[in-house]
Amino acid sequence: MKKFLVIFIAVALLAGCGSQGGDTEERTPVDIDMTQMSVTMVSAQAAQLEFNPTAHLGQVVRIRGSHYTFYWEMFQANIHYIVLDLTVGCCGAAFEFILSDELIETVGYPPHGAIIEIVGTYKYYEVANETFHFFAVTEITVKE
Repeated sequence: MKKFLVIFIAVALLAGCGSQGGDTEERTPVDIDMTQMSVTMVSAQAAQLEFNPTAHLGQVVRIRGSHYTFYWEMFQANIHYIVLDLTVGCCGAAFEFILSDELIETVGYPPHGAIIEIVGTYKYYEVANETFHFFAVTEITVKE
């Protein structure tokens, strides 16, 4: 009986290692996939993007967080951010993102507070002698 039980458990464990089907969607290749990182690693990667942005220019990143918008009077424009909930440490991290023209026409910006996943290239622009870094988004998915 013990031998049967050991074999049964081994087969059950091995069966659990196979593909579960379901999410067969092809994912766009990226340089950095923050959706596959632990919270600690996401926090470290967010710090790298914030404090050493030029090292990441041109990299394609997949990131998940909450969408927030605010109107910046100085530029007379809505600014869109993806805010990461980093339960490690004291704070979260926020990154500006701009949808491609095609995405603006087809899906538009998601509702304020929506959980989103984006794929975008890390870039910058300059306004009034200030440099701003952002993700130029080519894919966006509303998760909730």
